[in-house]
Formats: sequence, structure tokens, C-alpha cells
Amino acid sequence: MYNSKKELGTVMISYVIRLPRNTKRAIALVFDLFMLPVAMWVAFCLRLDQLYLPDQRIVTAIGLTTFVTIFAFVKLGLYRAVIRFVSYQVLNSVLIGVVISSLAFTTLGFLFQAEVPRSVPFIYLILAILVVG
Repeated sequence: MYNSKKELGTVMISYVIRLPRNTKRAIALVFDLFMLPVAMWVAFCLRLDQLYLPDQRIVTAIGLTTFVTIFAFVKLGLYRAVIRFVSYQVLNSVLIGVVISSLAFTTLGFLFQAEVPRSVPFIYLILAILVVG
């Protein structure tokens, strides 16, 4: 067994590093598919200062926004290469993708007549940069 948490962490990191490239891409994509809606929900909770339960229109807007965001990230080449060291180009792609995502969320919220407070897309923008970047 492992003698310390540090030893276990080293084993886990080396296991992930040895995974095939496509597996690492899939892990990044699934992580984003899960965390982007969580970031939107947390943005609502922070804005409203309470635990927020979204209605169907907001859930639809969040779901569609997530897929628009993943599509934007793919087109921007974010999943093309799994990166150990973050470069300026990757940070630029993340920033552009998250801005597209925030604008898509605002637009879809308007189209579905969802009650989205004006500050939520800005809060989401900051959270999404932290989560994806």
C-alpha cells in the first residue's frame, strides 16, 4: 500500500500522463460538459445569494449553452492537443470560448424568455474562466 498521500498522488499523476491522447481529450471534454453547467448554476446562486433551483426555461438555456460552448472550444482547437504547459494561445482560446459561451447564455436566456439577472452572465464568465482555464 502507499505510505503517504504524496506517494499516491505521484502514482495517480503518472497514470494519467501515460493515458493515450484521445483518452485525455475525452476526460477534458467530459470535465467541461459537467463543470460548465455547474458554473452557470453557481453564478445564479451567488447572484441571488441563496440555493437556486432553476425552472425548465433556464435548464434548457443552460443545456444548449453548454453544447454551444463545447462546439466553440472544439472550433478554437482547445481539445486538439492535451497541454501540460499553458501557453498564451491556449489562454486566448479559453477566453474567446468563454466569451462566446456567456453571449450564447444571454441570447438563449432571452430567446427562451428565462428570467436571467443581468449580472449572472458576467459572474458565469469569471467562473467559467476559472473552471476551464
